[in-house]
Order: sequence, then structure tokens, then C-alpha cells
Amino acid sequence: MPRIIPIDNLALPELEPYASTSEVRLRRYYEPQPGIFVAESGKVIGRALDAGYEPLSLLVETRQIGEGARGLLERCGDIPVYTAEMEVLGKITGYHLTSGILCVMRRRELPDLASVCANASRLAVLENITNPTNVGAIFRSAAALGFDGVLLTAASSDPLYRRAIRVSMGTVFQIPWTFLDRRISPGREDEWSDGKAIGRSDEQSDGKSVWQSGGQSDEKSVGQSGEQFDKPSLGRGNSGDAEERESAVHAAHTVHTTFAAHTACVAARAAHATLGDAGHVAALRKLGFASVAMALREDSVPLDDPRLAQEEKLVVFLGNEEEGLKDATIRACDYTVRIPMARGVDSLNAAAASAVAFWQLGRRQE
Repeated sequence: MPRIIPIDNLALPELEPYASTSEVRLRRYYEPQPGIFVAESGKVIGRALDAGYEPLSLLVETRQIGEGARGLLERCGDIPVYTAEMEVLGKITGYHLTSGILCVMRRRELPDLASVCANASRLAVLENITNPTNVGAIFRSAAALGFDGVLLTAASSDPLYRRAIRVSMGTVFQIPWTFLDRRISPGREDEWSDGKAIGRSDEQSDGKSVWQSGGQSDEKSVGQSGEQFDKPSLGRGNSGDAEERESAVHAAHTVHTTFAAHTACVAARAAHATLGDAGHVAALRKLGFASVAMALREDSVPLDDPRLAQEEKLVVFLGNEEEGLKDATIRACDYTVRIPMARGVDSLNAAAASAVAFWQLGRRQE
């Protein structure tokens, strides 16, 4: 059964993942293995559990312990459950909560491209879409409107960032997805831009401890610039041997790994700048997919062009919020498609455009 722990100190290190800890640090918690993320609301957490994600701790409004959260707590098993009144939860997270329940969960290894494409007939590619809200909304539309998977370029925002999960209503756990270049951690191109880490505007990378769940430990973890920060034990079931093994992994994963990652990211960014994502189009074509570039061009065809519905396998490319798709991507695609619009409006934002495109292009001609 869960261990109920009333909160009497807002500065508890166990609460850091729920507060203002950098999403980047949460993602890298077990680096080079997958890190952790925060899911919010009973429905979203339930969908993550359904998909097989492992819960590590819960933050729950006190009145929900014996009410709405009871079934969820039973599903999560023997993990710490930190409780307080809603006002206190708001102070911890820094924003007003509507659900009163959050969960720290462990990430999983991402699938490869072939796994996501297997048995799929409609896919979406997010090319450098950097706003977590847009990423979450696109996932929700893709899941609702019959698309079979989502692929992201390395500079796109991570679908497991808290805001993206919340906006998606947990559909990030229901639809297969991966990053097209898994040699780069998701979003890492942006993190190294201008030689410094870049996250959401409200994220700070201050070298503080990331998270603690029960027990005490003084082991250290290497941060993105080679600095060390406190990384206490995750608690449940951790033995001394396990802690020693984990510590050994992090001791080996030093600033040299960080420098190597930086070098790889610089090279990847240079390759993307030169080639665009034409290589991704070619890779998907080899897997049998015709490609659609959502862009306003002279040679654009209407969204309801009958040829699109006749394609057995179709992948839709959506571009960056400011710059759209790269020219190389558009040239490489089989079709360039536009959404007809009125009153001189020239475009929709990425999330709205995706919903319209998925509705039309998700329909296959029988």
C-alpha cells in the first residue's frame, strides 16, 4: 500500500520534481538511461499506468486521499504519497492546480523508427516544433483523429514535458512516438544553442538536487556542465548494492560524456542546417510512405485532393511555429498541401493546422 506522508516542510528535496526543477534535469536524471517526468490529473496518470510507466511518488490533495484518488493509489502500490491542502500544493508547483494530484514517473527507452512505423498507415512528423503546448495539442489531435504515430525531429519539444503531457490529456501515452534521431537527446539541439542550456522560460538549471523519495543518500550526479549536484536515493526497494552500482554509473558518466554530447549536437545541428530533414523523408519513403509537406507554395494542392486519400501509407510533415518547414523538407516531399482559408488569412498555428490536416488526411479511400 502507498505510504502517506503529510507535508510539513515545503523545502523537502522530495518535492523538487513537482516544483520548479528544470525539465532538462528531470529528463537526464538517470543519464545515460531515461530519466523521470511529472504527470498531472488522475485521468492522465491512469493513462500512463495503462501504458506501463512506473510511478515513483505522488503529490495529492489531502481530501482526495480517501475520495477520488483511492483507486489510483491502489494501482501505484508501495510508493511515497505526499499530501497537503490545495493551497499548499499550489505553492509547491508555482501554479493553480485543478486536479489536486501529480505523479513522478520513470521514463522508458524510446522505440526505433521501424517499430513506430510497423502496421501504421498514417503518421505525423513534427519538424522543430518547440512549444510544449503545441506538441501536446498535436498529439491529442493525432490520437483522436486516427493517426497511428508521431515522429519528432531532435529540436522539437519533448512530449513528456509536463505542459505537453497536460495539454495532450495523456494521449502521449496512447499513441506510439519517437525522435527521428535518437543519437541526440530530445531537445538537446536547442539546449546547446548559444553555448547554454535553454528550457522553458520558467526553468532554471541551478545545479540543485533533482529529487528524493524516502531514505537519505549523499551520492552525486553529473550535471550538463560537468558540475555535481545532490541526487538522493529513489527510495522504494533501493539496496546499498543498487545505490553503489548507480553511483558507479554516474561516476563514469562525467564531463567527458557532456562534452561528447555537445560535440555530437553541434555536428547534428550543422547537418540539419545543410540538409534540412530530406533524409527523414527518404527514410520514410523506404518504409513505403508517401509524404505530405504542409506549406503555402505555388505548387500546393488542396487538402481534399483525392490522390491523398488513395495513398495506402501517408506521413504528414508539420513545421516550426515561426519558420514552417525547411525548404529541403518541402522539396523532398511527394506533395505540398495547403489548407484553404478565407478573409485573407494565410495560415493557422501548428496545433490548429494539425487538427484540420489529420481530420482530412486520416480518411482513407476504401
